[in-house]
Amino acid sequence: MLIKKISFCILPIVATLSLNAGNNFINDPFGDDIFKQMMQMQKSMDKMFNRMHSHIQQRNLNHQIPEQGFIDKKDSYEFITNIPKSDKNKIDIDSKNGILSINAKIVEKKESNNTNGYSSSSSVRIYQQNISMPNDVDNSTIKMSYNKNNLLVISVAKKQNTTKKIKDKKLPKLIDNSSSKN
Repeated sequence: MLIKKISFCILPIVATLSLNAGNNFINDPFGDDIFKQMMQMQKSMDKMFNRMHSHIQQRNLNHQIPEQGFIDKKDSYEFITNIPKSDKNKIDIDSKNGILSINAKIVEKKESNNTNGYSSSSSVRIYQQNISMPNDVDNSTIKMSYNKNNLLVISVAKKQNTTKKIKDKKLPKLIDNSSSKN
């Protein structure tokens, strides 16, 4: 019984060794330079991703307006966004605690028809921005409009000055009774 158990354990090892007798077990079946090829592939992929990243950054820079904050316009303030004019855009503007929050879903569709055929593309992007408002704005007067470049402009009126200046008036002189003689 013991001999059967030992032979049962040794038999697979002997069979494996006899099958690999003519084959060198340590040699790589893909050649010695498989890892060199993998490293070259990884370097090529890294270069490709770096190029893609720089193209994306460059494209994003072309679509941005430098952040300038609110522009003082005598009786109001204006803030120019880079949200293009479109009936399909969904824009939500809110102001709380002196912060103007702009959330927009921007839908852009481009179509071209030429001799080679018809081309149509559409994109949807999300725009979110929070910006501190000046202290003297009237939150109830937030208005949206578009400028000549078809970009969204947010206008907020300044608070009306409630204190009126008192003009110099001649006040009557008070009679000082403390220095009068008895």
